[in-house]
Amino acid sequence: MLTNIAVEFGFDRGDALDGMNDDNELVITEQLATDAAAQGIRSVPFFVFGEKYALSGAQPAEVFERALAQTIDEL
Repeated sequence: MLTNIAVEFGFDRGDALDGMNDDNELVITEQLATDAAAQGIRSVPFFVFGEKYALSGAQPAEVFERALAQTIDEL
């Protein structure tokens, strides 16, 4: 059951059940999924830096370092 997985990851069982039964949470989740799809996000993990650069999938630390450095340089 999904609540068991939530508990395994440190969530309170009651809070997990409340979240899963909250229609507002469903609307928020659906909107986030729609927004991600509109941005071309099709997989996880997916990282966005400075609303400009994106990395998809597992990447070496050096790739993250370059993306962060580039983002910081442009601030």
